[in-house]
Amino acid sequence: MLEGLSMFRRALPLGCLSLTILSGCMLIDPISIGGCTDFTCRVSVSSQIISADGSEITLPLLCRAPQWTPHTPRGAFEEVKAIVYARRDGQWRQAPFTRAQMAADSNSKDWTPTIPGDYGSARSCAADCRRFVHLKQINPPNTAYHYEVFYSENGVERQITHFNLNGAPLSWPRLSADGKTATVHFGRSIALINVVTGEVAVIPFAGPAWKACTETP
Repeated sequence: MLEGLSMFRRALPLGCLSLTILSGCMLIDPISIGGCTDFTCRVSVSSQIISADGSEITLPLLCRAPQWTPHTPRGAFEEVKAIVYARRDGQWRQAPFTRAQMAADSNSKDWTPTIPGDYGSARSCAADCRRFVHLKQINPPNTAYHYEVFYSENGVERQITHFNLNGAPLSWPRLSADGKTATVHFGRSIALINVVTGEVAVIPFAGPAWKACTETP
């Protein structure tokens, strides 16, 4: 019995063995031990906000200091910021943003409605709400669990993106109040969609978001 236990101990990595007495090793959360050190845990992105004319996209961020762990009290070592993309010059800039603004956007009318029969979809209305965009699951050949952005006007809908990617990397479709520009969250990018022409531009935000959350202005 003792011989078997000795062999088991030798098979364990040294770092794991040193933590076994405390919490069983397998249950250790690396973030809890080493702090929050990368994009995945230090930057939390909320739904983008598109201006009425589609000229600017605001991306609210919840930035976490290295001291943050999943076990810290809510709000501790956290700060709300935002970056704004201006289409006129193709640049991201930092902008003032508050937790109240983030909460207000999360509770806005275009956050909770879904398209009947399309679980997980979200929609966003133009000013008159005769027009909106939403996610819809489709199944192209050799592609499973696949979503695209659809545009609806007076009950007539059409597909306005053709990313043709497996899985569901899209979220938070939004439509400008003038109904001309749509945007959708696309991994660590946003996609800007010209509703009239169908032109799509994918704009990465990871770099500017990381800079905003980790560098002192």
